[in-house]
Amino acid sequence: MIRKHLLLGVLLICFPLFPAFSATNENGTVPGCNKEWKEKMRSEKIAYFTAELDLTPEEAQKFWPVYNMLQEEKEKYHNEARECMKLLEAAISEGKPEKEIAELLDNYIEAAGKCDNIRNRTREEISKVLSETKTARLFIAEERFMMKQFKSFKEKKDAR
Repeated sequence: MIRKHLLLGVLLICFPLFPAFSATNENGTVPGCNKEWKEKMRSEKIAYFTAELDLTPEEAQKFWPVYNMLQEEKEKYHNEARECMKLLEAAISEGKPEKEIAELLDNYIEAAGKCDNIRNRTREEISKVLSETKTARLFIAEERFMMKQFKSFKEKKDAR
């Protein structure tokens, strides 16, 4: 019973803060996905992480704002890398000079590196508010959640 109330409390507190974790178009919307779907995904992720990490109310209060901030940063870098990749692909398709392609490739590698570096920052920042064990559980939960969602998406696609 206490766990249900904790989970509900976390969902109510964190839901508005939780960043989108999927690709968006210029309008800030996910192509092919509606608002209800995004809200469902956010809720599922919060519930899954809360259960996997076994957060106390005090830990949840400290964890979610830090995690959400890092996820927003991660999404920003991911979008930047994706934009760099689009520019690089266009330059190659248009037969741009090698020098321009090299510069665009450098931009992409730099942006992708920021995405990679966010993992280190996540560990550093989350370890300040959670134990090392729970921080490790977070990385495991993120991977498992992603695989769970991918599998669910694939099953739904195959059922069509």
